[in-house]
Amino acid sequence: MLSSLVDDQGRPAIPGLSDRVRALSSRERSDLEGLTFDEAVYRRQSRLLAGAHITGGPGTVYEKMWRLPSIAVNAIEASSRKQAANIINDVAWARVGIRIVPDMDPDETLELLTKHLERQAPWGVQVSVKPESPSRWWRTDRSGPVFEAALAALEKGYGRKPAVTGAGGSIPFVQTITETLGGVPALLFGVGDPFAANHSENESLVIADWESACRSLVHLFAELGERG
Repeated sequence: MLSSLVDDQGRPAIPGLSDRVRALSSRERSDLEGLTFDEAVYRRQSRLLAGAHITGGPGTVYEKMWRLPSIAVNAIEASSRKQAANIINDVAWARVGIRIVPDMDPDETLELLTKHLERQAPWGVQVSVKPESPSRWWRTDRSGPVFEAALAALEKGYGRKPAVTGAGGSIPFVQTITETLGGVPALLFGVGDPFAANHSENESLVIADWESACRSLVHLFAELGERG
Protein backbone atom coordinates (compact mmCIF):
# COMPACT_ATOMS: atom_id res chain seq x y z
CA MET A 1 0.00 0.00 0.00
CA LEU A 2 2.74 2.44 0.94
CA SER A 3 4.90 1.61 -2.07
CA SER A 4 1.99 2.55 -4.34
CA LEU A 5 2.16 6.16 -3.14
CA VAL A 6 5.12 6.87 -5.46
CA ASP A 7 6.29 5.62 -8.84
CA ASP A 8 9.62 3.97 -9.64
CA GLN A 9 11.32 7.38 -9.72
CA GLY A 10 10.01 8.52 -6.35
CA ARG A 11 7.35 10.88 -7.74
CA PRO A 12 3.89 11.03 -6.10
CA ALA A 13 1.62 8.48 -7.82
CA ILE A 14 -1.69 9.34 -6.15
CA PRO A 15 -4.19 10.10 -8.96
CA GLY A 16 -5.16 13.78 -9.05
CA LEU A 17 -2.57 14.84 -6.47
CA SER A 18 -0.58 17.07 -8.81
CA ASP A 19 -3.52 18.54 -10.74
CA ARG A 20 -3.45 21.80 -8.78
CA VAL A 21 0.33 22.28 -8.64
CA ARG A 22 1.12 25.80 -9.85
CA ALA A 23 3.55 25.92 -12.76
CA LEU A 24 6.72 27.95 -12.37
CA SER A 25 6.61 31.44 -13.83
CA SER A 26 9.31 32.46 -16.30
CA ARG A 27 10.97 34.55 -13.59
CA GLU A 28 10.89 31.70 -11.07
CA ARG A 29 12.36 29.24 -13.57
CA SER A 30 15.04 31.75 -14.50
CA ASP A 31 15.92 32.22 -10.83
CA LEU A 32 16.27 28.46 -10.34
CA GLU A 33 18.36 28.00 -13.47
CA GLY A 34 20.60 30.85 -12.31
CA LEU A 35 21.58 28.97 -9.15
CA THR A 36 24.76 26.92 -9.33
CA PHE A 37 24.53 23.18 -8.73
CA ASP A 38 27.34 20.70 -8.20
CA GLU A 39 26.01 17.17 -7.74
CA ALA A 40 29.12 15.97 -5.93
CA VAL A 41 28.83 18.82 -3.41
CA TYR A 42 25.07 18.24 -3.07
CA ARG A 43 25.55 14.53 -2.41
CA ARG A 44 28.17 15.27 0.25
CA GLN A 45 26.00 17.88 1.93
CA SER A 46 22.95 15.59 1.81
CA ARG A 47 25.04 12.62 3.00
CA LEU A 48 23.83 10.43 0.15
CA LEU A 49 25.51 7.04 -0.05
CA ALA A 50 27.51 6.26 -3.17
CA GLY A 51 24.88 3.90 -4.60
CA ALA A 52 21.89 6.14 -3.87
CA HIS A 53 20.30 8.08 -6.71
CA ILE A 54 18.44 11.39 -6.52
CA THR A 55 14.73 10.65 -6.71
CA GLY A 56 11.93 12.65 -8.25
CA GLY A 57 12.48 12.08 -11.95
CA PRO A 58 13.79 14.67 -14.41
CA GLY A 59 14.08 18.33 -13.56
CA THR A 60 16.36 20.39 -11.39
CA VAL A 61 16.95 19.38 -7.78
CA TYR A 62 15.89 22.86 -6.70
CA GLU A 63 12.50 22.58 -8.38
CA LYS A 64 11.91 19.18 -6.79
CA MET A 65 12.90 20.42 -3.33
CA TRP A 66 11.03 23.71 -3.37
CA ARG A 67 8.13 23.61 -5.84
CA LEU A 68 6.94 20.02 -6.27
CA PRO A 69 4.96 17.90 -3.79
CA SER A 70 6.68 15.03 -2.04
CA ILE A 71 5.57 12.06 0.05
CA ALA A 72 7.42 10.70 3.06
CA VAL A 73 6.74 7.71 5.31
CA ASN A 74 8.20 8.89 8.61
CA ALA A 75 7.40 5.78 10.65
CA ILE A 76 6.02 2.28 10.19
CA GLU A 77 5.34 -0.52 12.65
CA ALA A 78 3.81 -3.98 12.40
CA SER A 79 5.05 -5.34 15.72
CA SER A 80 7.72 -4.53 18.27
CA ARG A 81 11.17 -6.12 18.33
CA LYS A 82 10.29 -7.70 21.66
CA GLN A 83 7.11 -9.29 20.31
CA ALA A 84 8.47 -10.27 16.88
CA ALA A 85 7.54 -13.85 16.04
CA ASN A 86 6.53 -16.13 13.17
CA ILE A 87 2.95 -14.88 13.19
CA ILE A 88 0.62 -12.78 11.07
CA ASN A 89 0.21 -9.37 12.69
CA ASP A 90 -3.34 -8.26 13.27
CA VAL A 91 -2.56 -4.56 12.88
CA ALA A 92 0.07 -2.26 11.36
CA TRP A 93 0.37 1.51 11.22
CA ALA A 94 2.43 4.12 9.42
CA ARG A 95 2.83 7.88 9.57
CA VAL A 96 2.60 9.41 6.10
CA GLY A 97 3.32 13.05 5.30
CA ILE A 98 2.70 14.96 2.07
CA ARG A 99 4.51 18.25 1.46
CA ILE A 100 2.07 20.42 -0.50
CA VAL A 101 2.94 23.37 -2.75
CA PRO A 102 1.02 26.21 -4.48
CA ASP A 103 -1.96 25.78 -5.30
CA MET A 104 -2.72 22.46 -3.58
CA ASP A 105 -5.57 22.23 -1.09
CA PRO A 106 -4.67 20.38 2.16
CA ASP A 107 -8.13 18.92 2.76
CA GLU A 108 -8.42 17.73 -0.84
CA THR A 109 -4.92 16.23 -0.60
CA LEU A 110 -5.90 14.32 2.54
CA GLU A 111 -9.01 13.00 0.80
CA LEU A 112 -6.99 11.85 -2.23
CA LEU A 113 -4.49 10.09 0.03
CA THR A 114 -7.23 8.36 2.01
CA LYS A 115 -9.11 7.13 -1.05
CA HIS A 116 -5.88 5.91 -2.65
CA LEU A 117 -4.89 3.85 0.40
CA GLU A 118 -8.40 2.39 0.61
CA ARG A 119 -8.21 1.36 -3.06
CA GLN A 120 -4.79 -0.23 -2.56
CA ALA A 121 -5.76 -2.25 0.51
CA PRO A 122 -5.32 -6.01 -0.02
CA TRP A 123 -8.31 -8.32 0.38
CA GLY A 124 -9.51 -8.45 3.97
CA VAL A 125 -7.49 -5.43 5.14
CA GLN A 126 -9.40 -2.56 6.76
CA VAL A 127 -7.95 0.95 6.43
CA SER A 128 -8.33 3.66 9.04
CA VAL A 129 -6.81 7.13 8.49
CA LYS A 130 -6.37 9.57 11.36
CA PRO A 131 -5.51 13.06 10.05
CA GLU A 132 -3.06 15.33 11.87
CA SER A 133 -4.23 18.93 11.30
CA PRO A 134 -3.60 19.46 7.55
CA SER A 135 -1.96 22.85 7.00
CA ARG A 136 -1.86 25.12 3.96
CA TRP A 137 1.14 26.00 1.83
CA TRP A 138 2.52 29.52 2.05
CA ARG A 139 4.69 31.75 -0.08
CA THR A 140 5.18 35.48 -0.32
CA ASP A 141 5.76 38.05 -3.02
CA ARG A 142 9.35 39.17 -2.59
CA SER A 143 8.89 42.37 -4.56
CA GLY A 144 8.61 45.69 -2.76
CA PRO A 145 10.71 47.98 -0.52
CA VAL A 146 10.79 45.66 2.52
CA PHE A 147 12.35 42.80 0.58
CA GLU A 148 14.69 45.16 -1.22
CA ALA A 149 15.83 46.34 2.21
CA ALA A 150 16.25 42.74 3.36
CA LEU A 151 18.42 41.80 0.38
CA ALA A 152 20.56 44.89 0.89
CA ALA A 153 20.90 44.11 4.61
CA LEU A 154 21.93 40.51 3.95
CA GLU A 155 24.58 41.63 1.48
CA LYS A 156 26.03 44.00 4.07
CA GLY A 157 25.81 41.46 6.88
CA TYR A 158 27.38 38.54 5.02
CA GLY A 159 29.64 40.48 2.69
CA ARG A 160 28.29 38.90 -0.48
CA LYS A 161 25.27 39.19 -2.75
CA PRO A 162 22.41 36.96 -1.54
CA ALA A 163 20.78 34.32 -3.75
CA VAL A 164 17.01 33.92 -3.74
CA THR A 165 15.99 30.30 -3.11
CA GLY A 166 12.97 28.35 -1.94
CA ALA A 167 12.36 26.25 1.14
CA GLY A 168 10.46 23.06 1.84
CA GLY A 169 9.22 23.47 5.39
CA SER A 170 6.00 23.86 7.32
CA ILE A 171 5.25 26.89 9.49
CA PRO A 172 1.42 26.89 9.41
CA PHE A 173 0.90 29.93 11.64
CA VAL A 174 2.71 32.30 9.25
CA GLN A 175 -0.20 32.43 6.83
CA THR A 176 -2.66 32.81 9.70
CA ILE A 177 -0.74 35.86 10.94
CA THR A 178 -0.41 37.47 7.50
CA GLU A 179 -4.12 37.00 6.76
CA THR A 180 -5.10 38.40 10.16
CA LEU A 181 -3.01 41.49 9.42
CA GLY A 182 -4.78 42.07 6.13
CA GLY A 183 -2.53 40.14 3.76
CA VAL A 184 0.76 41.88 4.57
CA PRO A 185 3.83 39.92 3.41
CA ALA A 186 5.90 38.12 6.03
CA LEU A 187 9.67 38.43 6.18
CA LEU A 188 11.34 35.47 7.90
CA PHE A 189 14.99 35.39 8.92
CA GLY A 190 16.53 31.97 9.52
CA VAL A 191 20.12 30.86 10.02
CA GLY A 192 21.51 27.53 8.89
CA ASP A 193 23.91 25.72 6.60
CA PRO A 194 23.87 22.46 4.59
CA PHE A 195 25.29 20.55 7.56
CA ALA A 196 23.06 22.09 10.25
CA ALA A 197 20.89 18.92 10.49
CA ASN A 198 17.88 20.93 11.61
CA HIS A 199 15.55 19.14 14.05
CA SER A 200 17.91 16.19 14.47
CA GLU A 201 19.79 15.11 17.58
CA ASN A 202 22.97 16.66 16.18
CA GLU A 203 21.56 20.02 15.11
CA SER A 204 24.29 22.63 14.85
CA LEU A 205 24.93 26.23 13.88
CA VAL A 206 28.07 27.84 12.50
CA ILE A 207 28.83 30.75 14.82
CA ALA A 208 30.12 32.87 11.94
CA ASP A 209 26.74 32.53 10.20
CA TRP A 210 24.92 33.50 13.39
CA GLU A 211 27.10 36.60 13.76
CA SER A 212 26.51 37.52 10.12
CA ALA A 213 22.76 37.14 10.63
CA CYS A 214 22.87 39.44 13.65
CA ARG A 215 24.73 42.07 11.60
CA SER A 216 22.17 41.65 8.82
CA LEU A 217 19.31 42.38 11.23
CA VAL A 218 21.02 45.54 12.41
CA HIS A 219 21.42 46.65 8.79
CA LEU A 220 17.79 45.69 8.10
CA PHE A 221 16.47 48.01 10.81
CA ALA A 222 18.70 50.77 9.47
CA GLU A 223 17.55 50.14 5.89
CA LEU A 224 13.88 50.19 6.91
CA GLY A 225 14.41 53.42 8.80
CA GLU A 226 16.08 55.09 5.82
CA ARG A 227 13.38 53.92 3.42
CA GLY A 228 10.58 55.18 5.68
